[in-house]
Amino acid sequence: AFHNPYTSNITFDQNAYHFGPNAHFNWAGSWNSWTQWRALGFDLNGSFNLPVSTSSIVGRKLFYNQSGTASPSRYDGNNAAINSLDDRAIATDKVAYIPGTGAATFANVSSYTKGINGIMIDIAGTHGTITAADFTFRVGNNNAPNSWAAAPAPSGFSVRAGAGTGGSDRVEITWANGAIAKKWLEVIVKANANTGLSQLSGAAAGIGDVFMWGSAPGDAGPAATGSDDTATNATVGAPDELEVRKHYATALTNVPITSIRDMNRDAIIDGNDELFVRNNNTTVTTVTKYLNVTLASASPEGDIADPVVLALSVAAVPASGSDTSTAQPLDIPQLSGDPSIAQISDHAAHGHSQQHAKRSKSVVESDDVAAILASDDSLLDDVLADLELG
Repeated sequence: AFHNPYTSNITFDQNAYHFGPNAHFNWAGSWNSWTQWRALGFDLNGSFNLPVSTSSIVGRKLFYNQSGTASPSRYDGNNAAINSLDDRAIATDKVAYIPGTGAATFANVSSYTKGINGIMIDIAGTHGTITAADFTFRVGNNNAPNSWAAAPAPSGFSVRAGAGTGGSDRVEITWANGAIAKKWLEVIVKANANTGLSQLSGAAAGIGDVFMWGSAPGDAGPAATGSDDTATNATVGAPDELEVRKHYATALTNVPITSIRDMNRDAIIDGNDELFVRNNNTTVTTVTKYLNVTLASASPEGDIADPVVLALSVAAVPASGSDTSTAQPLDIPQLSGDPSIAQISDHAAHGHSQQHAKRSKSVVESDDVAAILASDDSLLDDVLADLELG
């Protein structure tokens, strides 16, 4: 038997599998070859994955770190530290964009002058010690997230036990002001013993959850009078500036955190907000896009998987130009005898590295195209789609 922290007890024999209370795989009979493992589905040329989640994500929240005022105390008290005051700075009118759910909207985009500088993930259930290493962050502004760059390193990370939705554990992550602006942040939560999450169906191996937030500083959104937003662009321009100018408000009016005009989130709508909009008008090359991406395109090609998860869920890669309706076997050596866990992991990693190599050329090609065009427009999206990255 071998231990797998990502599943319940599964006892295998030659005829069936059975679930039980312990996290082990057991087998019966005389099993002397890898062929017998493959007969039950452990085929590393294809896929085998029976995840059983011990936790779940019950909240994905954006908050405006270092917003409001210290005296009187509004929002998070203009405090950059991670603490309970951040709960008062949650953007309650914003929701995370989930790849595969259609086109993004202004509800997925922040207009905060400091960009995306704070997010929260509420995780309910049993899990291990969660650290920043259990997350992957990428930034970009097109419909091909697999071509995006690594995000700036977080400036703060903390797990506030019991502080989340329904008593869940609230993971808070912050970035330096302005580090992520006029682009999208992709958040990938790993499926492992630390997070307690199971493998996300349709995503690359080792991924438990994927979501995104957009940043369009100064955009008042489609509700602004004469808004210049479109179905694909979160445009910042004259209509947004006019929207601010017509709705000046002092702190005495209790400006809500959801205001579309308080761009710097200081609980006041004034010339500072208006001037920021004027100085941050967007062009065709700087406008934040409203994404429309699939889950598959949001799954990274890098090796983020835990070895056991990887061993159980290596997907086949079609050969270039081949019929994609039939999975193509990876060119990896056949295991023989009764393999150890290390052998299984090495075996899977070998196939996974080939999968990565076959796709990396297309990723490099897409980056080259983007550099030549120096913009993110419909033409680039079409090119990426032809490369099967859009």
